[in-house]
Parts: sequence; structure tokens; C-alpha cells
Amino acid sequence: MKFKQKCTNCNRGPNRCICSPGLSGPQGLPGVAGPPGPTGIAGATGVTGPTGAGVTGPTGSTGVTGTTGPTGITGPTGAGATGPTGATGITGLTGPTGITGPTGITGPTGAGVTGVTGPTGVTGPTGVTGATGATGITGITGPTGVTGVTGPTGPGGGGLINYGALFGTSPILITPADIGTFVTFDSAGPTSGVTPDSGNGSLTVNATGVYEINANLNSNTGGMSFVITVNGIPIPQSAIILGTAQQDDGSTSFLIDLTANDIIQLQITDVTLATTEIDQRNLTVKQIA
Repeated sequence: MKFKQKCTNCNRGPNRCICSPGLSGPQGLPGVAGPPGPTGIAGATGVTGPTGAGVTGPTGSTGVTGTTGPTGITGPTGAGATGPTGATGITGLTGPTGITGPTGITGPTGAGVTGVTGPTGVTGPTGVTGATGATGITGITGPTGVTGVTGPTGPGGGGLINYGALFGTSPILITPADIGTFVTFDSAGPTSGVTPDSGNGSLTVNATGVYEINANLNSNTGGMSFVITVNGIPIPQSAIILGTAQQDDGSTSFLIDLTANDIIQLQITDVTLATTEIDQRNLTVKQIA
């Protein structure tokens, strides 16, 4: 190919340009690779030249076959099913009987339970009673003992030591709201060693001793219950119950141990009518010991 002007790449004239590609020669044998040289400094990228229009040369001969590479890693075992178990073999002949070993040591004697004791035999007959012996001589009478000290004189019989009383004659209206309250009285009777309080309906004893307590109630309507109290504590055996008859009486009497300053009262415990009435009433205490 002839150029009409200098080549823009190599700046050479016609027939001298080295940029035009020639026909490719046959491929030579690969030479022995030399040791790699040091990496040079990267130069600036040149201007891309025009693509040449030369004819492609013939294909070079095939290169020498390379050395066979190493054997690859063995692949995993296949997952096929295990074959069936073979038939059981014939049983072997029985071996000869071994020599008998020595006799073992005799064990200890057993500890059996003792049998139950037999029943007691029948008691024999009682022997004949012997003859009574002769009476002994009477002993000498002992001396008379010393006379004991005379005891203190007892209290005189029949008389009262201390006493007190409360009386009421004017009617008192009672309703269920009065349950738990104490009966009041109009006046006090004769007293000795007892402090009366008719407004509170109480008798206070001044001395410790045995007392007789009496209470009596009269009503034209009935329908009420009462009990004697000592210091506000009910005495169960002293209950008085007035029935629902138009006129009814009730009373109580008993003995009790009291201590000085104990307070005796008559308490309302039940009211069965809407309104009822107490008429005659009295409360007495008497010290008898």
C-alpha cells in the first residue's frame, strides 16, 4: 500500500511506514518464561491510531499440549440402599461339659420363731381351812390423850350481817329498744353495809361474803325477760321470764359469793311485744355469811 503523505503516527514517507500491518507469520514455539522484571512507571496513554485495514494472517499452528494437571478430590460416596442381610449360619457343635466346681461353705443355721406358750393348766382345788388359833391376851389400856385446844366461837345463827333493798310501784313502759338496759326503782328500803341507787337500779355490797339475792316483778301485759347481773355480767340461773298473759308475776332467789364493791342490777334481756309494762318490782340482797 502506498501513502500519499507521511504517516501521522511514525512520521515516515511512503514505503517506509512501519505502522501498516503485514501478513502474520507462523506462530513460533513458546520460549522459556524469563523472570518477571520490575514494574515500570505507567506512561501516559497515547492517542488511539486509526484501525488498520490489513488482511488477517493465517491461523498459527497448535501449541504443545500442556502437562496433565493433578488428580481431583474423590467425590462423595453414593447414597444407594444397603443390601439385605445374609442368611444366619449353621449353629456350631456344643462344647464338652466343664469340670464340677467345689462344694460351697454351709450357710448359718436359721433363726426360727419360738412357738406360742401353751395355756395355763387348771387351778387345783383349795385346801382345807386350818383350825382357828386361840385368842390372844387383851393388851393393857393406853393413857388418855391430852385435851385439844378449844376452837373459836361460830357466828350467831339467824341474824343478818348486811342487807339492802330497792322498790318500785309506779308503772314503767318497756319497748324492744330497752333490751340490755337496767330496771329502775322508785325508792330504797332499809340498808346496812349495802349502798343503794334507785335511779341506776343498783345495790353495791361493801363487804365480801355469801349473799342471798331476791328479785320480784309484776306486769299487766307480760312479754318480757330479765336476769340478775354482777358488775354487768349475767348470772344464768337468775333468769325471770314473764309470759304474754294479761297479768303475770316472776321472781328469782339464789345464793352467791360476792366481793366488796360488787354491783347488783336487774337487766332487761328480751321484749316480745311492741310496748309492755312493768308494775310492781323489788330487788334485795342479804349477807348471810
